[in-house]
Amino acid sequence: MQTYGEYLHDHTNQQAEIIAAALGLEALKETCQVKLISDSQYVIKTMKGEFRRKTNHEYWKRLDQAASIHKVQWSGPADTPDIPFRKSVIPLREPSPSAAL
Repeated sequence: MQTYGEYLHDHTNQQAEIIAAALGLEALKETCQVKLISDSQYVIKTMKGEFRRKTNHEYWKRLDQAASIHKVQWSGPADTPDIPFRKSVIPLREPSPSAAL
């Protein structure tokens, strides 16, 4: 598993969720069949057409572009109850010792 990131400074949580999905797809080097798993119902349901896009259009455009060359299956936690990487996410959410300096 690889980790990718991007400095987001003044972005909202929703914008960060869209960018995170785009980053994952942009990191793929060739056209793939992808199961994108996110705990963001906002991203998953919007990409499945269940939510309308009222805001964040520039971010949706980036995600659309990243997804356009792949066959993407959009999945949330309820669709994938036994995700093996969930345990590896928890340490990434804890503050690092250097953050207190």
